[in-house]
Amino acid sequence: MPLVQGGRLKAIAVTTGSRTQVLPDLPTVAEAGYPRFQSIARQGIVAPAGTPRPIIDRLSRELSRILKRRRT
Repeated sequence: MPLVQGGRLKAIAVTTGSRTQVLPDLPTVAEAGYPRFQSIARQGIVAPAGTPRPIIDRLSRELSRILKRRRT
């Protein structure tokens, strides 16, 4: 955002389904002429090779708990 707001980077559209409150004049990709555009983001959690199993299990439990909380 600082680069856009400072004029060093030109934003042409947002990939969300509706305009963003931060840049309300910036169109969505659909509004910019690509109504069938789809953006799919994937995220992952990684740990170094050799991480002890108890730590991996705890990370799994905690991440599951956090993700369940976000759905409600």
